[in-house]
Amino acid sequence: MTVKAVIFDIDGTLIDSVDLHAEAWQEALCQFGHDIPYDKIRRQIGKGATSLMAALLPEGELERQGAEIERYRSDLFKEKYLPRAAAFPGVRDLFMKLKMSGLSVALASSCKASEMPVYERLADIEDIVDSKTCGDDVDRSKPEPDIFEAMLRRLGVRFDEAIAVGDTPYDAEAAGHAGLRTIGVLSGGFPEAALRQAGCIAIYRDPADMLANYHRLPLGGSSRPHGRPAKPQRKSRAGILLLASAAALGVQALRVRRRARRAEREHPPHGRFIELDGVRLHYLDRGEGPPVVLLHGNGAMIEELQISGIVDRLARRYRVVVFDRPGFGHSNRPRGRAWTPAAQAELLRKALKELGIERPVVLGHSWGTLVGLALALAHPDAVSGLVLVSGYYFPTARVDVALLSPPAIPVLGDIMRYTVSPALGRLLMPKLMRKIFAPAPVTARFAAEFPTELALRPWQIRASAEETALMIPAAAAQSRRYGSLALPIAIVAGTDDQMVDFERQARRLHGALPHSELHVVAGGGHMIHHIAPDRIVAAVNGLATRPPEKVALDAAAE
Repeated sequence: MTVKAVIFDIDGTLIDSVDLHAEAWQEALCQFGHDIPYDKIRRQIGKGATSLMAALLPEGELERQGAEIERYRSDLFKEKYLPRAAAFPGVRDLFMKLKMSGLSVALASSCKASEMPVYERLADIEDIVDSKTCGDDVDRSKPEPDIFEAMLRRLGVRFDEAIAVGDTPYDAEAAGHAGLRTIGVLSGGFPEAALRQAGCIAIYRDPADMLANYHRLPLGGSSRPHGRPAKPQRKSRAGILLLASAAALGVQALRVRRRARRAEREHPPHGRFIELDGVRLHYLDRGEGPPVVLLHGNGAMIEELQISGIVDRLARRYRVVVFDRPGFGHSNRPRGRAWTPAAQAELLRKALKELGIERPVVLGHSWGTLVGLALALAHPDAVSGLVLVSGYYFPTARVDVALLSPPAIPVLGDIMRYTVSPALGRLLMPKLMRKIFAPAPVTARFAAEFPTELALRPWQIRASAEETALMIPAAAAQSRRYGSLALPIAIVAGTDDQMVDFERQARRLHGALPHSELHVVAGGGHMIHHIAPDRIVAAVNGLATRPPEKVALDAAAE
């Protein structure tokens, strides 16, 4: 019988969240007096809450504490751990391929109903999922078959017309009890032998591996094992080399993910979150007074601006709101849309409205200046002034665009970001830091406190590569409209900036905006907010205290 529907588990299959669930369970159980080793807990991830606690708690404790532990764990996971979850590479592309082949795609997970939309947004699959069910919809969760049986009824297909995809033996056991065959993926960390023993008929590394080997997926109804044949008749030397290379890449990808998750554990979010248009936006809200919004540059995050000292200094006088822009720090960056300065400006406008912030002074550094300008161009009444620090405003030829953009390329970029890019980034990071601070040395505080490993996570590398690729066309599109700006603008730049040319960028923008103020930091480099934070604070003070009528008169006089 030909397969008509593919039913996917979520945690560990589509979303890299198994370690996060294990940590949340360990913390929750410890809160109630149960000190259980992490590895023991992790082996149970994939089961529903009741089955998991039954396997871990002493006899009688499930009935006595189970419901309270689960409520605590659920709230803890959503608040502390869920913001750190990310989709595995290739999920949307695999779903699109299945849909183009005429198959239905569905989600069947033990997760909470409130978590399902978050996972869909992370994987960017909200618009292509045909049906979904979760642990809240059934009496018994995995490894019982209830979730899969419910999904078969919703899809209106027989068990032999569907196939399951999961990362744990419990997925395969539950699917098997419902009569379904199962494709196993190794992305959740369970050994291949355990998945095969549980009944998986094919094994792949992750969704991207399924996509790369789409023609071999067991979608024709046969129960013959696929993915990794147990007894191949002959293997060419080239075939052996390819298999070995694939295995090596898979191992490296797992190492990269583990290191990225460890970095997130060591540098957890310390702000708040707001959800808008599928983006879970992380922000820091400090101080009281007139609002000032800070936007970091490419490759950076909230921590970078904090390390400079300007957040603390400004918060003494203003309400300072600092955003992790989409894809950076702890904000996610959904696929399927171009995150241009204009797109980010629209998201920022909605965030400001949601937070009750009216007409702030917006300070952008480097790539963040493009977002600030885009906001002022599209919604001039939403901003009271702009402070543009070390910005890139006009298109120029740049070698770094060609060198740093490849990780944004679909498929190839995914492979790079989960294998060679983080290692290459660690190798080049000291040199890059010296260049962006030059001619001044890297500050001791930056060297000690900047979370380099957060910047080298695969998903942040993608965001950084995309913004590198977008910077020239974005500047070209916006530069034609700079003359329409009539709000207070302070341009702050160092004459020895080695990332953007002072004369061709800051000086030229000042010429295009005669009513702007140009603050020249003689001998300053790209990171002048670290080297001369007083100059940045002074520029903000100058705009925040400037009467709004004055700039209108200045602009009219021009």
